[in-house]
Amino acid sequence: MRIVNEPVAFTCNGCGATQVSSHVADLGPLSFWYGIKSEVAEKVLRGRNFPSRLVECEKCRLVQQPPSSEIAEVLQFIYSTAGINNPSAAAGSKGWGAQVVMQLREVLKGLDPACVLEIGCGSGFLIDEWKIRGAKVAVGFEPSSAIDETPNGATVVRDYFGVSKAREFSEHFDLIYSFGVLEHLSNVHSVVAAAAELLMPGGDFIAEMPNGEAGLMDGDLGMFAHEHLNYFTPANLTLICEGAGLRVQRIIHNRMEIIIHARREFPARMGSQSEPGPSGTLQAFISKGHVRQRRIKDIIRKSQAGVAMYGACLGLCNINALLPEERRNRFGVIDSDSAKWSREVAGVNATVSGSEGTDYSMYSDIIVVPYAFQEEIYRYLQGRNVPCKLWRAYEGTSYTPASWEAEAVGKS
Repeated sequence: MRIVNEPVAFTCNGCGATQVSSHVADLGPLSFWYGIKSEVAEKVLRGRNFPSRLVECEKCRLVQQPPSSEIAEVLQFIYSTAGINNPSAAAGSKGWGAQVVMQLREVLKGLDPACVLEIGCGSGFLIDEWKIRGAKVAVGFEPSSAIDETPNGATVVRDYFGVSKAREFSEHFDLIYSFGVLEHLSNVHSVVAAAAELLMPGGDFIAEMPNGEAGLMDGDLGMFAHEHLNYFTPANLTLICEGAGLRVQRIIHNRMEIIIHARREFPARMGSQSEPGPSGTLQAFISKGHVRQRRIKDIIRKSQAGVAMYGACLGLCNINALLPEERRNRFGVIDSDSAKWSREVAGVNATVSGSEGTDYSMYSDIIVVPYAFQEEIYRYLQGRNVPCKLWRAYEGTSYTPASWEAEAVGKS
């Protein structure tokens, strides 16, 4: 991991500003994380590492991956090939997916829209609920969908979201939302502007995405994923929404995610009234990341009877790739998700053991890997009185808040 001083031309995914950055955060060659290993995917990805670089927009401060034809080609393969696990947790599934949906529902429950649109509806899990709640029009866009209609009658469009296609269902919508979508897009500004155009005056735009600010601030080695082109903060999300004529109502954020709620103004006030936030984010991320790398490497090196990594996740994939070659894959892997038990995950050559069935006496040390859940997992292991020394991969974090408290932003 290092800062490289070389010119990189790019157009910002968030605000559309074209520029040349002279500072690039190079995380080194990393494995491509896509979840539980698939034979189909491993035929293409086995043994390969890919460039992992980040730049920061000078205008809106959005940290993002610069354009890469190699990454774009792999993403196209991952997204379009059947039989490959989705790298992101499914909406409503246990663990991460269930927790995020619960919080998103809290934001949505006070709304009573007649016309609803979801950008990137996946299996249709969320858009289907709006038909139950009485919405006259409930339509989701999902190019990889295998269905045209959900069980309760919501429409699923097997295509990318766009204004003309959306208007085949309604001229305007009361609510447009997305769940884990904006981080994947190279044209965030265009998509948010299209949503604003489709909203009726006073209509609501709500989006959920991983919290890039938390990961950057605390040096989360699992923050970077090749599928995630963008790493948002509350500040640059506010800028993007305001630039589309949306007034931000509130932002909720914790270590795991950000949820932003904005409303279309009438008449629309185009352009931003907010500040982009401080620069220097990438340098701070690399510096803190080095601290995390050294700590994990030293724990493994000094372990008396072997190390287990708790959390078969993106963080583990990246941590393994960043270890010295002689230390890679020299650890056990434990996870609470039964879908991963007795299987391997991308980027790691170790079979995952279940949290309940593991013989913890095999190890002298356990490193808790997931940044967002480290305290919960640490307390769980303490409660089980495992005969191992417990370590947090992210000791001494500084990001706040860590709870779901609404933060007032924008002007009334």
